[in-house]
This record gives sequence, structure tokens and C-alpha cells, in this order.
Amino acid sequence: MEALRGFRDRLTSTSHANPRVYEYRPLKQFEIRILLLLKGTADEPVRAEIEHWDIRDEDQRAYAALSYTWGTQSISPR
Repeated sequence: MEALRGFRDRLTSTSHANPRVYEYRPLKQFEIRILLLLKGTADEPVRAEIEHWDIRDEDQRAYAALSYTWGTQSISPR
């Protein structure tokens, strides 16, 4: 899977040149956003890239998912 190899290559990249600010782009039909966390050291800031992947493209289906919610934790009454 070419996408997984590209993902691993980015994780091992240590280039800090030319950091970019994220520019919002609306998703097209069948697209998802993938956040690529880039490798660094403990004393470096977190670096990441955001890519748009077409979910119909079988070469771009290798990724690890993280689920999250916004807000405070609350206990529902029973």
C-alpha cells in the first residue's frame, strides 16, 4: 500500500524548514481530513500536516484513527 509507505516516510522526516500555517479548504464529496503527526523530539513543538483523502481511493486507506469529543465530561442521570 503506497499510502502507508508515504505515511511512514513522513513520520521519520525531521525537516523543520518552512513551517506552514493551516489554510482551511472545504471537503469535497467522499473526502476526509487526515492529520499526519510528524516525528520530532521531546523538546520540539508538535508538528503536523493535514491532507484531504478520497475515501474511494484504495491506496489511501491505511491510517490509525483517534476519536474525540469537545466539552466537559458529565455524568448522565440514570
